[in-house]
Amino acid sequence: MTGREFFSRFPELYPFLLKQLETVANTVDSDTGKPDRHPSMFLLLLVLERLYPSPMDGTSSALSLAPFVPFIIRCGRSPIYRSREMAARALVPFITIDQIPSTLHALLDSLPNSTDQCFRQNHIHGTLLQVFHLLQAYVTDSRHRTNADFQHELSDITACTKAKLWLATRQNPCLVTRAVYIDILFLLTKCLDRPAESKQPALQSLGLQEDVRRIVLGSELVTGFPWTFKVPGLPQYLQSLTKLAIPEVWASLAEAEGQAIAIPLSFSRLLESSFPEVRLLTLDTLLERVMSSELEEKGPPPLLCSMGEDFLLLAMKENHPGCFCQVLKILYHMNPSEWLSQTEHCVHLSPKEFLIWTMDIASKDRSEIQSVALKLASKLIAHHVQTCEENKDSIAPELRQWVQLVVWSCGDHLPTASRLAAAEVLTSATPLFLTNPRPILGKCAEQGAHCTQLS
Repeated sequence: MTGREFFSRFPELYPFLLKQLETVANTVDSDTGKPDRHPSMFLLLLVLERLYPSPMDGTSSALSLAPFVPFIIRCGRSPIYRSREMAARALVPFITIDQIPSTLHALLDSLPNSTDQCFRQNHIHGTLLQVFHLLQAYVTDSRHRTNADFQHELSDITACTKAKLWLATRQNPCLVTRAVYIDILFLLTKCLDRPAESKQPALQSLGLQEDVRRIVLGSELVTGFPWTFKVPGLPQYLQSLTKLAIPEVWASLAEAEGQAIAIPLSFSRLLESSFPEVRLLTLDTLLERVMSSELEEKGPPPLLCSMGEDFLLLAMKENHPGCFCQVLKILYHMNPSEWLSQTEHCVHLSPKEFLIWTMDIASKDRSEIQSVALKLASKLIAHHVQTCEENKDSIAPELRQWVQLVVWSCGDHLPTASRLAAAEVLTSATPLFLTNPRPILGKCAEQGAHCTQLS
C-alpha cells in the first residue's frame, strides 16, 4: 500500500506517526539516549517500511512521505542493533529510484574521516546499513539498470565510497562497521565489473580494484587473526571479508596462469582457516565451480584437480557439519580417478579404506551428510568395480557392505532425502550392476534385487 493511500484512509495517523517518529528520533539523537527510552521505535519502523511512495507523491504536501525521511535516517543512530537494521530497511520505500544517488551522496558524506577524533560506531553502522540497502535497491532495479546514466551515477557513488575507505581497514577498530562497509564494496565491485563495449572496466578506471586488493592483502586473511569468537562482529566480518576476497583470488590465479608467481592468498590457504565462516564460503564457491563445469560437460578446472589433497585432508579433520557436507559434495562431483589415488599419501588410508570410511559416515549420520556420503560411496564403488575388472573378488566385502547400506537407506524410518538419495544411487548404478552380462554382485545379487523392490 502506498503512503498516500494509507494516510487517505487513516488521515489521523499521519500527524500521529510523524510526531511519534520525531520524538523517537530526537531521543536517539540525544547524548543521554538509552535503549529503554524509545521502546516504540521498532513498531513505528515496522509500519513505515510497509509503505511505498505514491506516483502522485508531492502533489499534495499534506500526504507527502518526505517529512518522514530525515527522522528515519536519524533512527539509524539508535544504540539498538535491531533498530538500526529496521531503520535501514524502512528508508528504502521512502526514497524513489531517482532520489537514491543524491541520498547516498549525503549519507556517505556524513560519515567521519579517518582524522576525526570523535565519532560513534553506532552512528556509522546505522548510516552504512542505510547506504547498503539503498544501493542494493538501486542496482537491482531492472528498470533503472537500462538507464544510460546508470554507470555514471554508480561511478559517482563509488568515488564517494572510496573517500571513506579507511572504514574497511584496521584504522577502524569496529568489526561490525568494517563488515558493512566491505559489503558495500562487494556490491559495487559486482556492478562495476561489467565493462561497456570498447571501454575499460569501471572497476579498474576508478581504481576500486586496486583498493579492494590492498584491503584483502592487508587483511587478517593474509596476516592471521588475533581474535577469538568472543570479539563482537567477528563472524559477520569474516563472511564479508571472505566474499570480497574470493573474486580477488580468482583474479590472482588468472594473472598467474602459466607463470611461476607466488600468490599471497589462495583457496588452499582459505581452507586452512580456523574459522568455519571462511571455510564454508570458500567451499561453496569451489562447489559451484565444479558443478558448473559438470553441467557444461567440461572437465573440472586444473585448480580443483590440484586441490584433491586439500579436500581429503579437510574431510578427515573437519568438525563443522556444513563444511564437512560441502567437502563430500565436492569429492562426489569430481572424478575419483583425479583424487582417490592420493588417499594413502594424504590421509594414510588406502582407496578401499577410504571407501569403508565413507560408508561408515553414510550409515551413522542422519542429516544431509548421510545422503551425500551414500552417493559418494556409490561412486567410489563403481570406480573400484571398473578398475578391478580382472579381480572382482577383491572388492566383494566392500560390495556386500555397500548393498546393505543402500538397503538400509531405503528404510521408512529415514528422512525422505535419504531415500531419494538411495533411489538416485540405484538409478545410476543400474547400468553397471544389473545389466552387465557377467553379474558383478555375485552373492550380493539377492540383496540387490531386494533393494530394487524397496526403491
